[in-house]
Parts: sequence; C-alpha cells; structure tokens
Amino acid sequence: MKLINTYTKPGMLPPTPHLPALVPTLLTALLVMNLTGCITEPEAEDPGTKEEEYTPPPVIQMEIGTDDAVDLIEVTSDYQSNYSKALVGICLVKESAGQWAKSLGVNQREANLDGAEGYGNCRYVSPGQVNLYFWKAKLFGVMTEVGDRQFDFTNYGGHKVYFKWHRD
Repeated sequence: MKLINTYTKPGMLPPTPHLPALVPTLLTALLVMNLTGCITEPEAEDPGTKEEEYTPPPVIQMEIGTDDAVDLIEVTSDYQSNYSKALVGICLVKESAGQWAKSLGVNQREANLDGAEGYGNCRYVSPGQVNLYFWKAKLFGVMTEVGDRQFDFTNYGGHKVYFKWHRD
C-alpha cells in the first residue's frame, strides 16, 4: 500500500497510519511532565471556605390580638427557597371578602399594605426589627389604628410572614 500525501497545508495532521507511531511518544511526554511537576493534582478544598447549607429558623406560629381586644390575627411564616435572603415578605391576608377593610403600616404609622383574600398582599423589607401598625375600618368605614407591635425578623430573610386577620 502506498501512502498518498492528501494534506497540502503546513500544520495539518498527517494521515492516521502515522498516529500509532506517535502514541508512545505522547505517553512518554505525559509521564515526563508528570514527573517534573507540570501536571499537578487539584488542591483539596479547604473545609473552612465551603459555604454551609442554609438552615431556616423555626417556623413562626402564633396568634396576636389588637389593642381593642376584639380582633384575632394568626401569624405564620413560610420559607421561600427561591426568594432573596436579603428580604422578608410581610403579607396581610383577610379571611373573607365580607370582612371590613384591613391594613398594616409596615415600619411607618400610616397604612401602606392593604389586606386581600388568598395569599394576601405583601411588602418586602430587610431582615431585622420591623414595626407593624394594625388598621381596620370601623364605624362608617373610617380606618382606625387598633394596635402596633414590634417583630424581630433578623433571621427570616427569604421568608414570607403572613398576618391572617381572622376575627373583627
């Protein structure tokens, strides 16, 4: 069998019949590189630099009343793995559409979050101390502040905290 030179450009690889002759040369070169330290094992990962798996704080489950001792508000939390841990969702949920208007003032006395059925309306704040002011419609639908509370949501980044207004 006669080899025909099918490549004409400089730098092209020779036809495959020459490849078996190159294998021992390539293996020798790799061995020499390994012995001289050109090839090194990847360094073991320092256990101190490994990011620890996030463990959410305990779920919030409590009931609070308003200052007029008439209302019952259930407070629960839910970790949202797809949410930023730099934010806490404060959500106000009305139990039914028949309830009078409900609102929260989140970190301000004026109401800035209105209640809604289902999952409620949410406002997002940075984790930490949160002041909440509770508002509801009273006689003739006039919005009246019925209490305020301070909550510590420092460890609740990535959570939604639901305030479900059950009774008014």
